[in-house]
Amino acid sequence: MINKTYPITEKLLKKGLDLSVNLLNQLSTEADSLKHNADSATISNIAVNKKTTVSQLDQFSKQMTQVLATEKLPMSPIGMTEYFKKAEKVSLNTSSSTRLWKEILSISNQCRDLNEKNGAS
Repeated sequence: MINKTYPITEKLLKKGLDLSVNLLNQLSTEADSLKHNADSATISNIAVNKKTTVSQLDQFSKQMTQVLATEKLPMSPIGMTEYFKKAEKVSLNTSSSTRLWKEILSISNQCRDLNEKNGAS
């Protein structure tokens, strides 16, 4: 089954990385706007864009959950690691997908930290 889901996983991870970078950029813009006392319309516009991106990230997470469920794995860092191990056992090259996943995790941590700082502002 992993032979069928793996190409989907690669596409999803690329999309997930793009969305994660997009959210980080929006949070950075928000941080700059807060530092420079931007007007409420600007902050409101950023909030709307963030909400849309978060919704798309939620959809990404649901899709990844479905893929992992086909392999009876949880949607978690451990589940993804196990998924990549299963893929490697059937000789699939996971280097690109593993890198994408690690980047998503790293950017997600940056987003969480920046969102907390913005919220405190």
